[in-house]
Amino acid sequence: MSDWLPVKSSNVAAVRADPDRAELHVRFKDGSMYTYYSVPAGLADDLLASDSPGRFIRENMNVYQYKRMG
Repeated sequence: MSDWLPVKSSNVAAVRADPDRAELHVRFKDGSMYTYYSVPAGLADDLLASDSPGRFIRENMNVYQYKRMG
């Protein structure tokens, strides 16, 4: 699993990918954390390269199962 990578965003604090488990972990600035499952490799890179990580999550991550972790 990768380390947490800080994100330049008004809502998202950091992301962490676990390609072995096909998971993407997202930590928001409000302290909540989510794990998204069955995420394709490279999606974390797309999120990090986006102009708006929060919008990227809203528009692209709703097709993946997820669980609020905190």
